[in-house]
Amino acid sequence: QKRGIMKKKSKHAYLRPELEGEIHSIVLAGDQKVKLEPNTTYSGLTFDQVDLTGLSLTSCKFINCKFINCRIEMTEFSHSEFTNTTFLKSSISGSAFLFSEMVDVTISDCKVDEARFNYARQERCMFIDSDLTDTKFIETQMSDCAIKDCILDDCQMVETQLIRIKIQSCFAKNGSWTLRQAFLEDVVFEDCQAWDARISLCWFTDLVIDRSNFYKSSFQDCIFLTSKIVHTG
Repeated sequence: QKRGIMKKKSKHAYLRPELEGEIHSIVLAGDQKVKLEPNTTYSGLTFDQVDLTGLSLTSCKFINCKFINCRIEMTEFSHSEFTNTTFLKSSISGSAFLFSEMVDVTISDCKVDEARFNYARQERCMFIDSDLTDTKFIETQMSDCAIKDCILDDCQMVETQLIRIKIQSCFAKNGSWTLRQAFLEDVVFEDCQAWDARISLCWFTDLVIDRSNFYKSSFQDCIFLTSKIVHTG
């Protein structure tokens, strides 16, 4: 193994992959060399201050992995599976998670702007203190998830299915959050600020909106069943 591949990282320097033939690889802590290519299983790995920008990691499996202080922009994760995996203090801006499956995944203190989770399935996932500006959830299925302390400017949820979701202390003040043709069951909005939100053709069952502000927002052709809206304007 080339021990020279792994270099000492400064606060703003990222460990970058090396191209060997047609395959990228990287040497992680402990001189662990990892190939970065589609259709690969990664288990128990910690990617610390690594740059995975622009790579194609489609149809991969990530099990018990951690991405900490990483740059993962415009990266292709479509058709991949993530289980018990954490993204922390990382940028995944513009990355694609189309048709992906996420179970017990936490995305915390991350830039997720312009990422695409279209046609994905997410179960027991958490988005915490992250920027979801212009993030897309088109035909995404989410269950038992939480979105907390996040920016939702221009975030788009279209034909999305949200079941047992808590959206807490989130705000969209500089761009319209869009919710269209979505099905929501047992969803809680708590202490949220969604200005000029565009909500249309949605079905709400057992919805709770508590201490939230939908200033200048529009609700068009929506159905509410057994829902509760309190201290909300």
